[in-house]
Amino acid sequence: MPYTFTILVLCLTAVILSSGTTETKSPSDFAGASDVLSIQFIDSLYREGVQSYKERSYAQALSQFRDVLQLDIEHEEAYRRIVQLCIETEELDWVTEYFDSLAQSHPGSAYPHLGLGLCRFS
Repeated sequence: MPYTFTILVLCLTAVILSSGTTETKSPSDFAGASDVLSIQFIDSLYREGVQSYKERSYAQALSQFRDVLQLDIEHEEAYRRIVQLCIETEELDWVTEYFDSLAQSHPGSAYPHLGLGLCRFS
């Protein structure tokens, strides 16, 4: 799991080094690379959470979905999966408190409120 990001960075470095060019690169040449790697890492972490959920490893899945939200507060599917998981495990009280705390710590984002709405109307 944490190695995925490292592997992606190493692959990107290998591609850059093997490109055969000898010109010096500046940091601006790689401006979007870290964003792409971050998105890929978050997506990988989310997919691992989905797999854990399918395997009924609910604690692990919940941890992975929470990690996704730490990295991307607006990952809508992670909110939906957390609510779905908490409905199945009958832990909606806990998840409501969790989304409340996210709403307070990220007042500019509507997504924690989406999570709260999903909880309250499920």
